[in-house]
Amino acid sequence: MKPNEKFLKKPKAFRESVRSISQAVGYSKDGKIIAPKVRQMVDAFGRLNLDYKHLTSGKSATEFAQNLEDYFEERARIPSNRVEAKLMCANQAEAVFDDIRQKSDHQCLIPMNKQKGCLAIMIPGN
Repeated sequence: MKPNEKFLKKPKAFRESVRSISQAVGYSKDGKIIAPKVRQMVDAFGRLNLDYKHLTSGKSATEFAQNLEDYFEERARIPSNRVEAKLMCANQAEAVFDDIRQKSDHQCLIPMNKQKGCLAIMIPGN
């Protein structure tokens, strides 16, 4: 998966803002990735005792803040659209693994996974 070109050449202040906001707001909650809105970003900067004037101009979000919001939305969207479709529970993964194992000529011992419950396993290329 290639990075989004829109966010590659952002200034250091952008990356530092992402890190600070993520630290204050969190990365996920209840299994969902958090995509903070401008108001949450301002609150996060306030809690961290950081200047947030670059996020708002009057009652409007600045271009910088809008770019941050776009970044967080993209960061939240990618796993749900691209990754979740490739995840499977243990019984599904076992069936795929057994199918591949039967079709392959392995010369080594296969290690056993001792985890219980539903596993998140990604099959490359699917």
